[in-house]
Amino acid sequence: MGITGDRQVKPKILVIEDDAAVVQLLKDMLEFEGYEVTVGFDGKEGVSLVHKEHPRLIIMDIAMPEMSGIDAVFILQQEPETRSIPVIFLTGDPKPLPVSLRQPHIARIQKPINFDDLQKTITRLLGQKSS
Repeated sequence: MGITGDRQVKPKILVIEDDAAVVQLLKDMLEFEGYEVTVGFDGKEGVSLVHKEHPRLIIMDIAMPEMSGIDAVFILQQEPETRSIPVIFLTGDPKPLPVSLRQPHIARIQKPINFDDLQKTITRLLGQKSS
């Protein structure tokens, strides 16, 4: 990517979450870590933003208005240019993901979010080495 000062610019992450407080926490944490962050507030908007912003990773709530995170990812998986974008689902529901979403580039983080676990998952999915 590029260098800002002595800090490497990290990839773009799209956060799709309907809770504004969670969005702000994630945005602040990710920007502090050097990621470029774009946000959306429901699955339908998220699908549109993926095509516009071309993120390297998506962090998405499962339960949202308009379109759930799972439905949004099912749509993205139908398109060759978006099917392999890594996704981290955020959920308060302890149920496992549907079998069709249990793939190496899809992860699930239980709410409340543990930011160390989130950062490790981001690093793993992006194939980066931990700093």
